[in-house]
Amino acid sequence: MPRHRHRSARQAGGAPSARWSQRGVTRMPARLSSGRQLSAALRAHSRFPNPGTGFGGRAVNGQAIGRANWSGSVVRGQMNYISARGNGFTRAALGPMFLMDRERNHYYWNHSGGFDYCFYRDPYGCDWFGWYIGPDFFWTQYYRGTWWIYDDMEGRWCYWSQGNWWWQDPEDPEMIYLYDNGDYIPQG
Repeated sequence: MPRHRHRSARQAGGAPSARWSQRGVTRMPARLSSGRQLSAALRAHSRFPNPGTGFGGRAVNGQAIGRANWSGSVVRGQMNYISARGNGFTRAALGPMFLMDRERNHYYWNHSGGFDYCFYRDPYGCDWFGWYIGPDFFWTQYYRGTWWIYDDMEGRWCYWSQGNWWWQDPEDPEMIYLYDNGDYIPQG
């Protein structure tokens, strides 16, 4: 549950509210059907051990990008890059990597667009995508065509749409919140 339930957070359709527009939102997020959402009950699927070695066998000792920076320029830039259409690194291009018969608990490293990125299938069969930029790293789960990150402080999965992270209240699917570096902002 959000800290404050606002009925004004109901998505009325059309343009984003002034409150969201002030945070750079230009388009409304996709509303997800219940079959495309990840359940908070899947907490066990929300993390896995980070790799000790990266692309080319180099040691990696970085820090995970914390929830206070998920809406920051590093994460936003990379998420926009991997989800953009027509740049050669689209979800359609990533799809075959996730669909291949990949060994579980194994990291598959690649390099593209000036960064090292990795595919990983966890013990549950969940597909993950991660990257390192300098010493920092970020992991996102790919499920049914959507990128996800788990906010363990609030116990909820947020999804990537329209250049931002969002949380859709599973108890009231009409309610969508903009995730902004640790805060959940209703539309109203």
